[in-house]
Amino acid sequence: MNFSKNWATILISSAIILFYLPKLFSQGMFLDGIVYASISRNMALGIGDFFHPSYIPFKHFIPYFSEHLSLTFYLESFFFKVFGDHYWVENVYSIFVLLFSIFLMRLECKNLVKDKESPFISPIVILLFMTSPVIIWTYSNNMLEGTMLLFCISSNIFYLKAHSKRSVFYSLIASVFLLLAFFSKGVTALFPLMTPFYLYILDSKDKRNISIALSGLLLPLILFSVFYVSIPPLNIQVNAYFNQQIVNTLLHQNAVNHTNRLNILVVFCSELGIVLGLTILLVFLTRNLKVKLNFQLKEARLPFLIGLSALLPLCMSLRQHAYYVVPAIYYVILGLVILFRSHLEWLKFN
Repeated sequence: MNFSKNWATILISSAIILFYLPKLFSQGMFLDGIVYASISRNMALGIGDFFHPSYIPFKHFIPYFSEHLSLTFYLESFFFKVFGDHYWVENVYSIFVLLFSIFLMRLECKNLVKDKESPFISPIVILLFMTSPVIIWTYSNNMLEGTMLLFCISSNIFYLKAHSKRSVFYSLIASVFLLLAFFSKGVTALFPLMTPFYLYILDSKDKRNISIALSGLLLPLILFSVFYVSIPPLNIQVNAYFNQQIVNTLLHQNAVNHTNRLNILVVFCSELGIVLGLTILLVFLTRNLKVKLNFQLKEARLPFLIGLSALLPLCMSLRQHAYYVVPAIYYVILGLVILFRSHLEWLKFN
């Protein structure tokens, strides 16, 4: 099975054409996606701004939207400025975010696994991610998770570089991307904050790593504090978001759709069902042929831990939706592909 770069490009392009392009010029989407597109459109037309996003298209009476922070709306508004007021603009934005995320996924794979040793790792991760039903739905409905994941991957890439280069500068860049993720979706985007801690725990022999881990943990907090104190409109927006979304959700004053906090784990496993099925099939195939292959657990630990950091905090709330697990799905898929890397290499050469 020759998994060349050309075939990888063809397969990924085919998946985009098959699953995502048909949505590009089709009308209708999930209500939340329509709300986000409307806010972005209004912002492009001068109705509301970064600190005062508005869903209602009236310039002189603007009830500001405070359920989410506004970076995603601000970025999407540029697409409305460029392409005009059309129903398909939000779909163009979502596909752009997906394509940029694919590029970043490849970079992250290179940082986790030497690309010369396993050039097929990133294409397999990308294909499994793109063809997961909840991923297709998320990027087809203009959900905030797409933009959030893009910045979270960027943050983790630079945390990896900070650890390998022992550079506080890379920790600073990672912290900036982490804040961008936070301002795109909110507190659920903060899971990369655990990455420097995991890197230190998994590689604690070198005591110099502790300073890099601490910088990765503290710099985002310092940067956020500076912005929060020095920009009053941002202060007001964050407070409104925290009260409207976080406090009300934890107190069950916002709409809840489950009575069991652990239900999100069931949802996660069901959304990952196809990938888990293929994994079992791969193990069965290689075991049935009596091929002795090693599990790459050492390299797979980090993406698994990051995935758990994205998933487990969701159990705190009874407001749970399948698209909340998008970041966790990506990192668990990445971990599984790395874990069964030798099995996939056997398939490649047989």
